[in-house]
Amino acid sequence: MQDGVYIHNKKILWIFKGQRISLSLQESEALIEALQGQVGQLQEQLAEDIVQWEELQSLDAQWRISASPVWLDNLMLVDGRYQVRTPILLSSIWSSLAQSEWGVHLFKLGAFDDLLWQDQDLPVQTEHPLLTERLRAFSEPMEWMEPCSFEMGSDSLEAWDFESPVHTVELTTGFWVGRYVVTQQLYCSVMGATGDIAPEDRGALKPMVKVSWYEALMFCNRLSLITGRTPVYSLHGRVFDKERYDESPEPPSMIQWNQKANGYRLLTESEWEVVAGAFQNCIFSGSDDADEVAWTIENSQNRLHNVGQKQANALGVFDMSGLVWEWCWDGYDSAYYENSPVQNPQGAHASNQRVCRGGSFLGDSSNVRISLRGRAVFDTHWRNLGFRIACAE
Repeated sequence: MQDGVYIHNKKILWIFKGQRISLSLQESEALIEALQGQVGQLQEQLAEDIVQWEELQSLDAQWRISASPVWLDNLMLVDGRYQVRTPILLSSIWSSLAQSEWGVHLFKLGAFDDLLWQDQDLPVQTEHPLLTERLRAFSEPMEWMEPCSFEMGSDSLEAWDFESPVHTVELTTGFWVGRYVVTQQLYCSVMGATGDIAPEDRGALKPMVKVSWYEALMFCNRLSLITGRTPVYSLHGRVFDKERYDESPEPPSMIQWNQKANGYRLLTESEWEVVAGAFQNCIFSGSDDADEVAWTIENSQNRLHNVGQKQANALGVFDMSGLVWEWCWDGYDSAYYENSPVQNPQGAHASNQRVCRGGSFLGDSSNVRISLRGRAVFDTHWRNLGFRIACAE
C-alpha cells in the first residue's frame, strides 16, 4: 500500500515510509488531541522563523549593495540558509568571511550552516574562533531516551548465532545520547589533537576515528571535567586519564564505571541497540533501505563523510547504521545473550575484546543492520572505528 491513512479492520492504519502504525478509535482521538496542541506550537515557531528569515533577507540585500565578496554572487538565500547557485570552492568563503561585519552577523544567525555541513574539507583547527565555535556547537546536541524495555537481538535468516536469542531487556534509567558520533572538531577541542588520521579522512565534521577504547574513555572524562560534570571512569580510585594509563596500563576489567556520576560515557550495547532501533522495527537505523540512512561501501566511494548527511531515525539520531563502527562499554562474549540479565546488562567486562556496533563505510549493507554485533580488542585503532557519547540527566 502507498503512504497514507486508511481504515482497516475497524482501526486507523497509517503507512509512512514503509512503516505501518495501527490505531484504535480511542488512540486516534488521543493522537488528534495531542496534535492540535503541537500544531499551535509549530505555527508559533514558523512565525518566528519567518521574522528571522526576513531579517536575514534584509541583511543579505544590504551586504550585496555594499562592497560584497565576489563569491557572494554564487550564493542565494533560501528560507534563511545560503545555497550554492553555481559551483564554488567553499574554503574561499571561510577564509574571508570574518573580514565582513555583515558576513559575521549572518554567520552567527545560521545563514551559512548548510554550507558548513556540506564542506567535507573543513580544517579541524582554524585561526578563526567564530568558525571553530560554530563547528563545535554542531557536534554537541543530544537526544533523550526514556527508561524502557525492548526485545534485543535477532532471529532473522540474516542473523548470526551471536545475535540470538532474542531476549527482553529493561533499561531502568533514562539517558542522553549524542545526536552524532564524536566529531574530529569536538575531539580536538577537548583533547588538543586528533592523532594520526590520514589526510583524506581529516575534516572538522567527520567522525573521530583511529581512537582506542581507552582513548574514548579518556575523552569522556576530560569532557566531563571541562563541562563541570563528575567523571565516570576511574582506575585504582583515581580519574582515568592519559597520566593514569601511561603510569600503569591495565586491562579493561580494571576500569571502574561510577554509575552515580553524571559525566559523559560510552553507551552500553543494549543502550546502543534501543537507540538505533528507536522502536521503528526497521532493519537499519531509521529505514529498511540502507542507502537512506547509512554510508556503506556501496555508496561511500571509500571516503569518510561528514556526520549527519543521511536521514535520522525516529529519535533524531544520525549514522547509527554505517559511517563508522562505534565503541560500546561492554566486553564482548559471543554467547552473552544466552544468559544476559534482564535489567541493564553490561556485557562480559573481563573480556579484552570490547563491543562495537553499527557497521561502517568500508562494509556492505548487511554489516550495518541494527542487531549485528561487532568487536575489537580494546587498543584497536581502525580507520572506520569511532564512538558516540551518553550521559545522565
